[in-house]
Amino acid sequence: MAEKVLRSGASPKRQAILDAATQLFLRDGFDRSSVDEIAEAAGVSKRTLYDYFGDKAGLLQAVFDESSTRLLDRIRRSVA
Repeated sequence: MAEKVLRSGASPKRQAILDAATQLFLRDGFDRSSVDEIAEAAGVSKRTLYDYFGDKAGLLQAVFDESSTRLLDRIRRSVA
């Protein structure tokens, strides 16, 4: 079986999913946040969410990655 290729890049849909997931994970926790709720909050289909992130764990990793990148950028700007 061929490995699934996930979408990448900085599309508005991808960012909307990340923003919705961040809000729901913080409000309800990872376990209680459903992919259906995240997709609805982001205004995308569940299929689109899966195309970008593979699964909920992949989405959580992307949320962590984005949060870490933003934090590092703030730190770099403050010491520059």
